[in-house]
Amino acid sequence: MKVLITKEVFEKLNPGFIAGVLFCSKIDNRTQEADIHEMLRDIEEFVRVSFGPENARHLTPAHDGEQFKHYHTNVERLMLDVLDGNEIPSKDKLTDLCNFMSLKHIVPIGALDADKTKGEISFRIAEGKELFGKQAVMAGELVLCDDTSVLARKLHYEADSRYGITKKTQHALVLVEALPPFDSAQLLNLVAELAGLIKIFCGGKVQSGVLNKQQMEIRFS
Repeated sequence: MKVLITKEVFEKLNPGFIAGVLFCSKIDNRTQEADIHEMLRDIEEFVRVSFGPENARHLTPAHDGEQFKHYHTNVERLMLDVLDGNEIPSKDKLTDLCNFMSLKHIVPIGALDADKTKGEISFRIAEGKELFGKQAVMAGELVLCDDTSVLARKLHYEADSRYGITKKTQHALVLVEALPPFDSAQLLNLVAELAGLIKIFCGGKVQSGVLNKQQMEIRFS
């Protein structure tokens, strides 16, 4: 599997954009884990104590080449749910771990079923011709694509459910998307922590790496 970022992302979005990538193979995502549920409840309480709703709405400034602009992210949605007093619903082990790490580090994290994707996976800037489901993608928007479809958009704020992971998923691609002031060293630590949790709770094999302006492509066997 090949995952890459095109140079236009750095030119038109933000030169400091970075992405952590984890390819998980032969995982067991079926069984439930009480320990993960407790981890989620603990991090939810931490968020409620540490943040207010106004903070959740201004987490991710992204540079569009002319001015700073706010992009909504999936971690913003998680935080607003938690700050409204809701518990994040448990779906499956890998999703729960991604939600836990997203809230812990305040970065967008999404997961795809790798067996449902086709060809290489790329972060790129839309040219305005693609569709996300039945929605038209705006030109200049950051999208995540395979060879045939737009898989996610807006820093994983919207993801195509057809490619989402389920309890039956055995091969998954986990993507962590970050902007300054979050840097590559911090992202490497986050990716290592998440890889360790996945191995503990889901088993299988986890390969990982970080995409940035210096390394724009990763291949997994």
